[in-house]
Amino acid sequence: MKDQAERLRQLAKESMGYNESSSNVSKSARVIAVTSGKGGVGKTNFAVNLALALQAEGKKTVIFDGDLGMANIDVVLGVVPTFNLVHVTRGHKTLQEIMVEGPNGVQFLPGSSGAEELADLTDGGIQQLINQWTDLEGDFDYILIDTGAGIHSSVMNFLQSADEIIVILTAEPPSITDAYGLIKVLAKKDVQAPIHLVVNQAANLDEGRQIFRRVNKVALEFLKMKLNLIGVIPYDEKVSISVKRQKPFILGFPNSHASRGVQDIARNLLELSPEKPAGGMKQFLSRMIGFFRRDQEEGR
Repeated sequence: MKDQAERLRQLAKESMGYNESSSNVSKSARVIAVTSGKGGVGKTNFAVNLALALQAEGKKTVIFDGDLGMANIDVVLGVVPTFNLVHVTRGHKTLQEIMVEGPNGVQFLPGSSGAEELADLTDGGIQQLINQWTDLEGDFDYILIDTGAGIHSSVMNFLQSADEIIVILTAEPPSITDAYGLIKVLAKKDVQAPIHLVVNQAANLDEGRQIFRRVNKVALEFLKMKLNLIGVIPYDEKVSISVKRQKPFILGFPNSHASRGVQDIARNLLELSPEKPAGGMKQFLSRMIGFFRRDQEEGR
């Protein structure tokens, strides 16, 4: 298993073309959007466990629930938020006040429909929100945005605003097709953020690599877009057990195959520094609010 992890890490280095040195250090947190072409591929479960893996590596991490239709990070974490982003956009609470602490110090920001309400904020309200994030951002190294699945405009707004994008897919043909469809839309929108692929529930490392090669080959040929394999997570029955227990599998079964797969992905993110400095939450919010306002004006 160790040899396979080492092989995968080397493949990630080769495919991503990232700088391994730490010379490109940015004070801003890295904002990474986690998404998928279709539901049911383990996206939210992955986002939560990745946050915990990054936290275990000494990187302070916060998860923002950006799935406006089916927000369920609280279910996976086993926490019950009292407030969400709606209370912030309406001026009733601050970001600090709605933040919920999950296991092992991971922070959770409940989104609900609050992200869409950003479009209705006054310029003063927007600046206040950005200032709040600027005050908080120094506390975090990573901000993970768990988006909805598919190509809805709200999902695309998150993806176009992030520093990096992780697309989750499985070996099932519908998942592969929908993931490529999502990437195709990102290409049409000329998204410049690095796109990382995670193959979840794979039979083994080789199957995950083969799926990546197929998707990457088509993306290169037809979209002129190079994708990055950031990790493969093998199928593991411990995952479904953990979901039923409402406890992340990386905590309940730290030595399971799925946990080791997520831990390797976290290390890949840490080792491979993007050539472009992170824009941080201030840039993310500014972009996202602009996209939501555009959609509002166009009547979407």
